Amino acid sequence: MTVIEQLLVTLQRESDFLLALATVDADGRPRVRTMKGIIDKQLIIRCPTFASTEKVRRAQDDRAAAWTTRMEKWFSSPGDVHYAVVKIEPLRIRMFPIGGGPAGGVWTA
Repeated sequence: MTVIEQLLVTLQRESDFLLALATVDADGRPRVRTMKGIIDKQLIIRCPTFASTEKVRRAQDDRAAAWTTRMEKWFSSPGDVHYAVVKIEPLRIRMFPIGGGPAGGVWTA
């Protein structure tokens, strides 16, 4: 099984998964937050979030693609004005085994 196949099998096991998203703010300081996300076959990750958060600065595309029924706890629908999506096109994904241990496969764009 290829690294991409392993990633998809693992991350598509549920309708969404937990990830750590790291960004750099306007002052150059790193920020890391935990988010829920979904991944497609092109390894594009989409994370639902509140439209008012600092990490949302671009167009709010992909709202329907990232919607899962689990989002109903926070948003009324994909059309909710407070709902936005962070779209991530990764350059590198490193897999770690559940429960800890050394890194497994690495996928690089």
